[in-house]
Amino acid sequence: MNLDGLASGFGTLALPAAFRGRPDPVGDAGTLRVRTPSGGLHVWYRNTWPGLRFRCSTGSGGRTTPAWQVDVRADGGYIVAPGTRIAQGVHRAEDPVRTPAPSPCGRGTNSCVPVT
Repeated sequence: MNLDGLASGFGTLALPAAFRGRPDPVGDAGTLRVRTPSGGLHVWYRNTWPGLRFRCSTGSGGRTTPAWQVDVRADGGYIVAPGTRIAQGVHRAEDPVRTPAPSPCGRGTNSCVPVT
């Protein structure tokens, strides 16, 4: 597989989705998506699987991240909500959707990293 041209989490998130025949989460307008002042994008999902927890991870290393440059905030983590103003600017919702959709991750999907 040619990985030339992958420069950010946008491409590396699309790659495993395409590999599994799933839609790219970056374009999922059915869930809350928040644009950061630096141009990043937070795609929010909620875990609907009782008893299944996901760990926080950063996309720069380790075996717990789903893809390079893709961070996960989950059990024990936090994320900045839309409308929050920081020194660099405001975190803004991308679409009219204001609630996280059910996660595409879960038992049997092999598309996310569960806590072991």
